[in-house]
Amino acid sequence: MTPIRKLVAHLALNQKRFFYSDSRRIFRYLRSVDYHADVHALKTTGGRMNKVTLPSIPWIRTMDNDVVGDILYYFSTYHGRAMLRIVTEKLNAAYDAFMEQHPYFNGPISLVAHSLGGMICYEILYYQKLRSLAHKQHCKISQLARVEHERYVELPKLKFTPTRLFTMGSPHGGTFVFRHLDFDSIQYCAHWVPQYLPPV
Repeated sequence: MTPIRKLVAHLALNQKRFFYSDSRRIFRYLRSVDYHADVHALKTTGGRMNKVTLPSIPWIRTMDNDVVGDILYYFSTYHGRAMLRIVTEKLNAAYDAFMEQHPYFNGPISLVAHSLGGMICYEILYYQKLRSLAHKQHCKISQLARVEHERYVELPKLKFTPTRLFTMGSPHGGTFVFRHLDFDSIQYCAHWVPQYLPPV
């Protein structure tokens, strides 16, 4: 488990549900969402990758499969769509579980994501925006997405609209270049707050 995942898990288990700001009592709830194990449990990823992994230098090859592999999966159309679907379903499940416990909640919801998770969450929100625009304009998403619209085939709808997306160590600029996305035409349905992590 990476340090970021350990930190999020620790905060989720030891969080204070209420804190005070400017004499106001504010409710806070943190829910951790991890997609890594689900992606590597797919029949088209982990098992097949292990069969083609050479036995030499095992620690490097394990790191490549577990870390670099996620990035390569994300940039492919088939597995990229699977990752978007998995994270969306997990976010929806977390939202449903929270609303079951707090049915009258109507406050803001923020997403905090690290590295590749930030890029995935950003793209999920981008897809939600495309979906909304396509509905309003009575057209298909493929007519609005400039490139790689195949990634959005049969993706589930996010059940809530986040007000903010905080990303940490997520190389969005490089992602736009790799995928030939236009910086000026990128749209999202939340306030995006990129956080730059200091080098360690």
